[in-house]
Amino acid sequence: VIGEVSMWGKGYGKETMQWLFHQAFDHKKLMSLYGYVLGNNERALHFYQSLGFEILGEYGEPYLRNDKEYRLIKIIKYSSRTK
Repeated sequence: VIGEVSMWGKGYGKETMQWLFHQAFDHKKLMSLYGYVLGNNERALHFYQSLGFEILGEYGEPYLRNDKEYRLIKIIKYSSRTK
């Protein structure tokens, strides 16, 4: 969990990610960004998809934490130059 729960939903995460995209795609000329999200974190998956990330699929082997199984989902966002 990133940030204080009371600050969620106020647009700070989206604003930060827009800045990251500008730096990555416009200044560094990267063609894509990728990351990993816990598959059971629907809120995070929805957030990243709303920013244009695509789900590539499950990544790696599931792992156990506190007797619960977790799977990682690999996500990617392409620069508009790659489309």
